[in-house]
Amino acid sequence: MEVTEEQIGRNVEETEAEDGGEITLATINTNYLKGPITVTSFKPQSAVISKTEEGKGEDEGEEEEAGGELIEKKCFNDEYEEGLENQDQDNDDDDHKKSKLGLSLHCDGARLMNAAVALGTSPARLVQACDSATLCLNKGLGAPMGSVIAGTRDFITRAQKMRKIMGGGLHQAGMMAAAGLWALDHRVPKLSADHTNARAIAQCVQEEHSSAITVDLKSVQTNIVLLHCDNIRVDAKKLCQRLSSVTDREAHELGEQVVVMMMPLTDTCVRFMTHCDVRKDEVKTVIKKLRYVIQEYDNMITEEVKTITDMK
Repeated sequence: MEVTEEQIGRNVEETEAEDGGEITLATINTNYLKGPITVTSFKPQSAVISKTEEGKGEDEGEEEEAGGELIEKKCFNDEYEEGLENQDQDNDDDDHKKSKLGLSLHCDGARLMNAAVALGTSPARLVQACDSATLCLNKGLGAPMGSVIAGTRDFITRAQKMRKIMGGGLHQAGMMAAAGLWALDHRVPKLSADHTNARAIAQCVQEEHSSAITVDLKSVQTNIVLLHCDNIRVDAKKLCQRLSSVTDREAHELGEQVVVMMMPLTDTCVRFMTHCDVRKDEVKTVIKKLRYVIQEYDNMITEEVKTITDMK
């Protein structure tokens, strides 16, 4: 069963599940939050609820306290902007809590390799507290498609059956495997270059000292950059529309027509990512476009103030 945002923080035993059944605790995207997060990072994740004959947990008080702590703790997310610093300690805490509660913990490792490279550790270390994990091959690694799932033999057997039920069978899947293997062999050592490019773009935004569009440079630890809009002169949707268009004046002043594609994450936050197909010279072009647009929005309030002053 899906648990809504309003239900986060409720005790585990308050959810309805048959004995031994699985429930989804949370499927909340947290990577746009600016402060410490307070929801679990692994999404989706399942909890196996075991009850005694009376319908109560074996130690109800202890389970209630620990259950709430698991859901509301600060934790790691491989997409989260401030989640990398204390990962070793977080892994140990996760392992202790899931063992205490009998939880099965799954890591959605969409960008697991990016996190491992940024931390200078192995992917195995990051997921050691998990019972299962997935690894996406087509995001930072650049393969055209495919993911890898890892777990116990019984878990993989169940996953294979579920794949067939969901229509996920594919004959001659070797073409996917070949691209994935090449990406694992050749792309992982180059992920740090994507991180460097992302930081260079974020650095240019910070250097503008804009009040309309800002970035937290400390949060740019991998290839993800979040731009925050003041929601007065510009919001996330308008910024994306402006970056994907070219005015006549802009084309004349820059001497070229540059289109940058980004995605609104919230009303005030824009997310973009660097990847293996973004070359270093293209990063310089993106920086040129961003500087121009940021200055455009900053000049907007200057002109408004000048107009008001002239009217007085």
